[in-house]
Amino acid sequence: MTTERPGAPAALTRVSVRTRLTAVVAVLTGLAFTAAGVLVYALESSHIESEVRDQIEQEIAEFTELQAGNDPATAKPFTSVEALIELYPGAQRARRRRAAPRLLGR
Repeated sequence: MTTERPGAPAALTRVSVRTRLTAVVAVLTGLAFTAAGVLVYALESSHIESEVRDQIEQEIAEFTELQAGNDPATAKPFTSVEALIELYPGAQRARRRRAAPRLLGR
């Protein structure tokens, strides 16, 4: 007496039900993890893009504010772009040092 069903492919009857179920569960788990990964990637890339855009806008606003002020070396408006660009990183560090204690509640 054979266990093969008439009309069933011979390859499927050689694989046990347990093996087929395990394969189906593995494939479905892989698809679920892939979908979750794609979703997290899409959400995080959007969030990172938004953060970068906000930081760039803040830097431009700070640079524009510095440009509207006076050169500390001469107490007159800036006369060259080079002086403004040389001063900008130092002004950024000073501004962040003043902001740090406020963030820490001091």
